[in-house]
Amino acid sequence: MGVSNRFGLYGVQVGAAGTLLGGITRQAIRLDSTVRNEPRSGDVYTRFQSLVAQKPGASFSTEHIARAIDLISQTGYDLATETTGLILYSQKAKSGGTRYSTAVHFKDQIKSGILALRRLSGQHQGDFSLDCEAVAGWNGADNPIVRTYDIAAPTAATDTERFTLGKITVGGIAITHFRNMDLDFGLEIKSEGSESELWDKFVFIESIKPVLTVRGINPLWFKESGGIPLLGLNGTHANTAIFLRKRAAGGTFVADATAEHISIIGQGYITIDTPMDTGGGEAAECSLKMEFYHDGTNAPLLIDTTAAIV
Repeated sequence: MGVSNRFGLYGVQVGAAGTLLGGITRQAIRLDSTVRNEPRSGDVYTRFQSLVAQKPGASFSTEHIARAIDLISQTGYDLATETTGLILYSQKAKSGGTRYSTAVHFKDQIKSGILALRRLSGQHQGDFSLDCEAVAGWNGADNPIVRTYDIAAPTAATDTERFTLGKITVGGIAITHFRNMDLDFGLEIKSEGSESELWDKFVFIESIKPVLTVRGINPLWFKESGGIPLLGLNGTHANTAIFLRKRAAGGTFVADATAEHISIIGQGYITIDTPMDTGGGEAAECSLKMEFYHDGTNAPLLIDTTAAIV
């Protein structure tokens, strides 16, 4: 029969109708079904099956990290806040052409639950990517995920943001020669159900424990004096700052003094995870970890998407 349909990603809408988040590199929907399927009475084969639960959700990755952080926030986004919730659009490719301009696309919509920032990661000369996840809840009326076929695609999102590695200081120690950075936002999201309903209605954040991991080629990060000692050290909001440098469209970088970069400050304990790792003729690698905590006044992480690099 051959291929007659092909669909791909198009864009993600968070909240306000018609506003698409740009820079999407991946999007996915999951249903996570549990089917009761166990033999009884000594049978080899199962004689009774039943669907007992589903844990629907969605995920996507974007390089529009500043806008996504502002939209979603570190404490998650309540999808019931807006009637539109979260929408993932998929567009249909046109055989013999590019994409259809008519109403032949589809969308998946989640109206209840929590959308969360999951992981922010970037590497030397690469662009930072932000992974986001939605844990769907059931509002008692709409299905947790609703798919609508044969729709027109909304106006395409603008694609105006790219960020790469900037400067890193942790616990007053300037980190140099770094090549990779990974920030796990550390949200533990749970959902609860009752009365044998297939879908959970109650979705909440149980804890938030962010963790930063930095990798590079400078084993001198591990140093008892002027570096990070064997037993580690504490970093504070006053002496810890991570900057992500914004790229200039059609150029190189936005000037450091221009308030368009991203700064991340926080309080937490810093340890060297891997003091040295090398092989063959490769440069010796080192990695550090910073686990953030609440200081009683400020959130573990304070993120500014309109920062100058200092």
